Amino acid sequence: MKVLIVCQYYPPEPFRVGDLAQGLQEQGFEVTVLTGFPNYPHGKLYSGYPLRFFRRDVHQGVVIWRVPLFPNTSFDKLQRVLNYVSFFLSASLIGPFLVGSKYDAILTFQLSPISMGIPSVVIRALSGFRIPIYHWIQDIWPESLAASGLQVSPQITKAIRRLAGFLYHHSAKVLIQSQGFESRILEYGVAKDRIEYVPNWAEDLYQPIESNSEFAQKESMSGGFQVVFAGNTGAAQGLETIIDTARLLQNYADIQFVIIGDGANFQQLKDYAKGVSNIIFKGRKPLESMPMYFSIADVLLVHLRRDPLFALTIPSKIQSYLACGRVIVAGLEGSGKDVVDSSGGITCEPENPEAMRDAIVHVYKMSINERQAIGQKAITYYKAHFSRSRILGQLKQILTRGLL
Repeated sequence: MKVLIVCQYYPPEPFRVGDLAQGLQEQGFEVTVLTGFPNYPHGKLYSGYPLRFFRRDVHQGVVIWRVPLFPNTSFDKLQRVLNYVSFFLSASLIGPFLVGSKYDAILTFQLSPISMGIPSVVIRALSGFRIPIYHWIQDIWPESLAASGLQVSPQITKAIRRLAGFLYHHSAKVLIQSQGFESRILEYGVAKDRIEYVPNWAEDLYQPIESNSEFAQKESMSGGFQVVFAGNTGAAQGLETIIDTARLLQNYADIQFVIIGDGANFQQLKDYAKGVSNIIFKGRKPLESMPMYFSIADVLLVHLRRDPLFALTIPSKIQSYLACGRVIVAGLEGSGKDVVDSSGGITCEPENPEAMRDAIVHVYKMSINERQAIGQKAITYYKAHFSRSRILGQLKQILTRGLL
C-alpha cells in the first residue's frame, strides 16, 4: 500500500511527522513525503539545504520530496503569510509532478498552517478523486492564530473557516489528536462517524534511563532539585509564567529551573529572566539527548497560556514526558489537564505563578519513593494510552479500511 504524507515541516525540523513516516514504513507501507525546505524554528534554511526548485532525499526507505518556500517563522504578518502561501502554492503546482498520483491514501499531517492541506486536495483531484485523504489535525484553525498571538481580521477568519470546512469535507476521515477537538469539527457539519481520535505518541528513544552524573555536571544540572521545561518557546507556551515562578522560588537555594528549546520568543524570554538567579536557558538540543536531560529532572514542566483553544488540545510533549517516567507539573486546562491528572501528575491553573510555585514545592517536599511511584504510574498510563506501536496499529487499520 502506497501512502503520501503531506506536511509543510519535516526533520531535521523538530516535528514528529518524521517518526510517523518511518513508523508507517515499518508497518509495511510504501511511504512518500511532500514537504518544504527546513527552516523552523528560526526562519532560516538549515545548513546543507540550499533553496532549489525541488530536492529528493531517501531516508530509511522513505522518499522525501522538498519544494521551495519563503523561509520565515517571525510574527511579521506579511512574511508569515508568504511562508504559508509559498508552500501550498509550490506543493500544489510543483508537488504533483514530483510525487505523482499513484497512491492508496494521502495523509495530511496538519500542523499550522491549515493551508498545508490544499496540496493533498490538488493531488487527489489529479487522480480523478480516487485517493482518499486522511486529515490528521494537530492544530485547530483559525483559533490557533489568535491563541498564538497573531491577530487577523474577521474577513480573513471567515475565509480560513471556509478553507477548513472545504478540507474536512474532502477527507475520508478527520483524525484528531485530542478528543477536545471533536466539538469544533462537528461545527463544520462533518459527520461524527468520519471523526476519529488518534493521539500522538513519543518516539521510542523516550524511555526511562539512569541519570549520568558526568552529563549532569557538564550541563550545570548536578545536585539540587531540577525543574525542566523542554520544547518550543513561542507565545502559546506563555513561559513568562515559568520565569515568574522561578522568581518566586529564588529563596529555595537548591531549586533550579532549566529551559531547553527555542522559538520565536526565545530572546525575549531570556531578557525577561534577567536578574532571576535560579534559571538557565539551554537553547535547542538534539532530539536524541532529551531523555538524558529528562533523567536528571525532578519535575518536567508543561504550560500553555489560558485560552479556550488550548483547553481542547494535548501538548505533544506530555507523551514524551510520560514515557520517561518523571513527575509532571502542568499549567493546563481541559484535555491536557485531564491526561496529566489521570497519569498521576500535578496540575495548576495556567498563567498563575503562585499556583505553579505551590505545585512545585509540593513535589519538592515528596520523598524519592513518592516521586518514583508517580513516575511509574506515568509510564503505565503512557503504555496503555499512547504507545507508539498501539497508535501506529490504529493508523494502519484506518488507512487499510478504506481499501476494503
